[in-house]
Amino acid sequence: MEIIAHVSQAMQCLLTTTTEAAAAQLAFVKRADRAKFNPSTLVQTLVYGWLANPTASVGQLAQMAARLGVDVSPQAIDRRFTMATASLLHQVLTASMEAAIAADPVALPILQRFTSVRIHDSTTIGLPDALTAHYRGCGNERSYGTVGLKCGAQLDLLTGALCGLDLVDGRASDQALPIQQAPMPAGSLRLADLGFYNLGVFKMFDQAGVYWISRLQNHSRIRVPGHKEQSILEVVTALGDADQWESPVVVGQQHRLQARLLIQRVPESVAARRRARVEAEAHGKRRPVSRDAVALAEWVTVSPTSPRTS
Repeated sequence: MEIIAHVSQAMQCLLTTTTEAAAAQLAFVKRADRAKFNPSTLVQTLVYGWLANPTASVGQLAQMAARLGVDVSPQAIDRRFTMATASLLHQVLTASMEAAIAADPVALPILQRFTSVRIHDSTTIGLPDALTAHYRGCGNERSYGTVGLKCGAQLDLLTGALCGLDLVDGRASDQALPIQQAPMPAGSLRLADLGFYNLGVFKMFDQAGVYWISRLQNHSRIRVPGHKEQSILEVVTALGDADQWESPVVVGQQHRLQARLLIQRVPESVAARRRARVEAEAHGKRRPVSRDAVALAEWVTVSPTSPRTS
C-alpha cells in the first residue's frame, strides 16, 4: 500500500504549497481573508467537493469547506467562480502532471518490447455561454454549441502516467493539439485514432525511431509491391471472399511511408452499425453519403510501421 501514501503526500503538496505558489505568481490574492478561505483551501474545497459529488451545489461545497476548517457561505463560494479562479485551477492542473504517480508496469510481454506506449485521445466539453471569449466551440451539436473546451491527453499505457494534457478551444482539431507534435522516446509506440492521422507527423516519428499504429483514412493511397498505386477500396474489393490480408506497403503520395497494411473483415452486425453511423453523420452535416465509407464499413484497415534503423 506504499503507493497510497505516495499519492496522499503528492496531493497534499499539490493542494497546498504548489497552489499557494501558483496563486502568488498570478497575484490571485488581493487582500488577506480573515475567514482563512485562501487559495489552497479554495482549491481543496472545489477538488474534494466535486470529487465527492461532480454536481455538488455551492451549498454542498460550503459544507466541504467547513470540513476543511473554513467557515464560508455558499454566496462567498459563488463569488469565487471567476476567470482568476479558472486560471489558478489551470495552473494547479498543469502542475499536477509533474507529480503524476505512475502505476506498476503492465505485464504484457508484447508491450514490454517498447520503451513506452503512448495513447493519444481527446474529448470536447460544453461550457456556459459566458465563456464565449475564452473557449470557442464549433457551433454544432458535436462541440455542444458555440462554447466548448477541447481536452487532449497523452497517456503512457506502460506506467499509467499522464504525459501530456492540452486545454484549447473546442473548435480546435486534434491535428492542432500540442500533443500531436510532442516528441517521444526512441523505441516508443504511438497509438491514436483518425483525428490524429497525419503522414507528415508519422514521418517525423519514423525518423525519430518511434513506432506508430493507425487506421487508414478512406481516401488513403497505397502501393503494394508489384502493383500500381491504389485506393483502400480497390485493395479490399480485390480480396473477394477473403476475410483478412496483410502486406508491406507504401502509404501516401507526398511522404510515401513504408509500413505494413493489415485488413480484417468485421462481423455483419458491426458493419451495419458503422454504415448507419456513416449515413447519420452525412445527414447531420448535410452532405452526400460517401459510397467509399459505406463500402469500407465492413473492414478494419490498420497500418503499423517500424522506425528507420539507419
